[in-house]
Amino acid sequence: MTTRQLTAPHAVLLEEPQNGVPQTSEMIRGERFRILEERDGWLRAENAFDGHVGWLPPGTAHREPAAPTHRVRALRADLHPGPTHRAPPPEPWPRLMPTKRGGSASPSMDHR
Repeated sequence: MTTRQLTAPHAVLLEEPQNGVPQTSEMIRGERFRILEERDGWLRAENAFDGHVGWLPPGTAHREPAAPTHRVRALRADLHPGPTHRAPPPEPWPRLMPTKRGGSASPSMDHR
């Protein structure tokens, strides 16, 4: 199995290797994944962080994993427009900016 690292800002994992099907999960820049299968440019991938499996669309930017240069501790949260992780992501994708509240970091929306 080949391990790769996502370089696109955001990518969705889909149930099948075609557009218009439900999303199984998502990944953000820097996350690593294992390529399980390739079909007509689509990659069946397993997210190394949480183990979710799905199909990455053709042209999703990725590279050989880079060695870490920094250690960052941050909250992690997935953003979905509906009550299910299968709902498609909103467009345009909002940036999440960490803010300080009561001595701890918490995410806030920045729609710039």
